[in-house]
Amino acid sequence: MKKHGGNVMAGLLADYGVTAVFGVPGGQILPLYYGILDEGNRIRHILMKDEIDATFAADAYARISGGIGVCDATAGCGAIKFISGLAEAYNTSIPVIAIGSEMEGDWLAARYRGTGSQVVDSKEVLKPVTKWQACLPHVNKMPELVQTAAQMAVSGRPGPVFIECPWRPFREEYTGPDYESNRKLASLPAHRPTPSRDEIDEAIQVLKEAKRPVMLLGGGAWRSGARAEITALAERMAMPAAASLTGKGVLPENHPLSLGVVGSLGGNDVSRKMVEEADVILAIGFKFSQNSTYGWTIPRKGQKEIRIDIDETEMNKLHTTDVGLVGDAKATLQLLLDRLDAQRDPTAVEKEIAKLYRAWRKKTGRRWRLTIVLLRRGSSPY
Repeated sequence: MKKHGGNVMAGLLADYGVTAVFGVPGGQILPLYYGILDEGNRIRHILMKDEIDATFAADAYARISGGIGVCDATAGCGAIKFISGLAEAYNTSIPVIAIGSEMEGDWLAARYRGTGSQVVDSKEVLKPVTKWQACLPHVNKMPELVQTAAQMAVSGRPGPVFIECPWRPFREEYTGPDYESNRKLASLPAHRPTPSRDEIDEAIQVLKEAKRPVMLLGGGAWRSGARAEITALAERMAMPAAASLTGKGVLPENHPLSLGVVGSLGGNDVSRKMVEEADVILAIGFKFSQNSTYGWTIPRKGQKEIRIDIDETEMNKLHTTDVGLVGDAKATLQLLLDRLDAQRDPTAVEKEIAKLYRAWRKKTGRRWRLTIVLLRRGSSPY
């Protein structure tokens, strides 16, 4: 069977484990739709009401599936609506491939102020919210383009990428060489780098000397799949863990060492007290954002910080990191566990946490009862 550019793209996405594409159709993006249709049950298209919705749906798909989310839009006015969804994926390191069609690639003069219908420089518009952007130069470059996009989306610190497909090469017959897909190229995480042995030993020494250590868990801990290692380290070192909203649940919230969410959005008194009184903070895939640190007041003066992150630019950002471990969270934590011979009894810490939770629930219960009374009287508690 003859293949056009849309067939090649759809087939490769299916080979990389993508089972759904979210988007809104338009004339110039139809080759992708025909390609998805020809793939049968391997991949399907889900119609969205708006291109903005498509990006958020692709983001959610990536978070839940652990793979790559994909969204599509037609030329110009469709693709530039990806901005808000891709900005969220970019800031929270979610692998998304955004596909936008384009008018004829040789419409150079027609790009100026919309002389050509639906002509917008989508790549430049989306550049600030994507890791990588590329335009399909020829249909026979489609395998290389899709593979590179997938690798870019999952490599290092994951994030969204943008593929622009001009109408002519997108619909042309593929006449290039045979190609093979390798699903491992689109796996997440793509690689599991680890710090040096000396850096691991330095972190272990800080943990051994800690009196009240606490873990801070972010989205990077989730995407690394480090749940088992985090639970094991928490139990071995009697180290409670608080999480940002994107790290929520990495340590199960019914675990006696779980402090729940920390921060001004969704945080609680228990997590704030334990984090602020800690002498050592072990931050795992946690970017110290404004909301999760109460306006960058964490870490506090005198607290030591060990930081595990796959992105080296996170080290010493906004404040000094005492021990920076650049690497994959799961693999790095396993190295810590392998070399950490210390062990503490968590009983006392668990009792402290339980006591703080009882006091917090009692206080919040009184607050809600007062709110209900005031609302019934027609007053506002705020």
